[in-house]
Parts: sequence; C-alpha cells; structure tokens
Amino acid sequence: MNPLPWLRHQARRLKRPTPTTTRHPDPTPYDPSQRAVANELARVYAGRWLVMWGVASRRYWAAPCWPDAPSGWLDAPTVEALQAAMVEVEIQSIRHPAGTWRAA
Repeated sequence: MNPLPWLRHQARRLKRPTPTTTRHPDPTPYDPSQRAVANELARVYAGRWLVMWGVASRRYWAAPCWPDAPSGWLDAPTVEALQAAMVEVEIQSIRHPAGTWRAA
C-alpha cells in the first residue's frame, strides 16, 4: 500500500485555513493607551532601547540596543519603574566598560 496519496491529502487538509483562524473577532488593538506610551518611550530612546508593551504580561518591556550593551530584557508594571531601571542599566554600563558589566 502506497501512503503517498494519504500524505498529500493530509498536507492539503492542514494547509486549508479555517474561518476561526484567519480573523480575530475584534480588530481593535489591545491596550491602546499603554501601547501609545510604549511607542512614545521607544521614540524618546530610539537607537538605545527597544521598548514594548506586553499584552499578555500587562507589563512594559525594554532591551538595550547600543553597542556592547548588556544582554537581557527589563520589565516593569509602570513606565516610571521601567525608566528608572533603564537609567540604572545605562549608569552601570558607563561604570563598567564593555565586557565587564555584571548584573547586580
């Protein structure tokens, strides 16, 4: 028995989208005010930080992007807390040159 026709049928069946997976029921973005704040923060820190709002985590997230930046992500429940953490990482990276930075 040749399994190839059955496999082709399965592949076609799996590729066919269903109406429930092609569209989100509500096209409006989640948390528009938090996203706007994250976008503004990303604009202010452009080139140094990647800033995002986590819809599932309900937290602000930031990752440093400058050369020889420490790796990892910062997260905080408020913009003020995130900015304070970002400033602390920038200060630490100035105190400890590239390759010598260590998390506290």
